[in-house]
Amino acid sequence: MDELVQELVNGILRCTDRSNELCSETLIRLAYLSADEPEIVWQVILQVIDRRPSDEVLGMLGAGPLEDLMWNHGREFIDRVEQETATNHKLRGLLSGIYRGEIDDETWARIVRLSGREREMYKLSERSHQKAQ
Repeated sequence: MDELVQELVNGILRCTDRSNELCSETLIRLAYLSADEPEIVWQVILQVIDRRPSDEVLGMLGAGPLEDLMWNHGREFIDRVEQETATNHKLRGLLSGIYRGEIDDETWARIVRLSGREREMYKLSERSHQKAQ
């Protein structure tokens, strides 16, 4: 697993744009892995952040692997995300790049709170209230 994680970390760090073939291949591999091997994706995310990449790479990391991880395993990972964001401000920033998709209300509310997107929190509570009526 360590070798695969390092290979994926190195691929992400070379992402200067999505047209880069290695970048595209790495993002595709991580998308597939997020379904069945979320631990690998989580380790890649944390290790890439530790390497202090460019903002462009961080953006791809948030809107790609982190988003896929939360779509596929948000309920299982949200506690870990909360713990990590207590000291990892880069990860906290990546949360604002996640598109909700099919993330459940509770997990989404926690992501919104962590990312500082309270306006969306208000919209979420408004939508939940309308569903209840």
